[in-house]
Amino acid sequence: MANEVGAEPNAPRVAKRQRHRQNAESDLLRQYYLRNVAIPIMDHLCAELDSQFSEHSKLAVKLLNMVPSVLQTKDVKFSDIKELCEFSRK
Repeated sequence: MANEVGAEPNAPRVAKRQRHRQNAESDLLRQYYLRNVAIPIMDHLCAELDSQFSEHSKLAVKLLNMVPSVLQTKDVKFSDIKELCEFSRK
């Protein structure tokens, strides 16, 4: 897409003291975007996935199995109910 309009990819200038964006130095443009864009995004995604699929989140989803309309339509395992009871005692 950049080639169609004649734009050359470049890195923003690097200041000695930076406050509002990443400022890791690198010699190559690919390294710059890897250090300042790709790695922070991947780190953020991993942290969000960890928080979305934590043990408490899994238990909350299992609690949905206790809704009467769900109990009628699904086969709920006794081990899931036992695990919920043990968690509620803590």
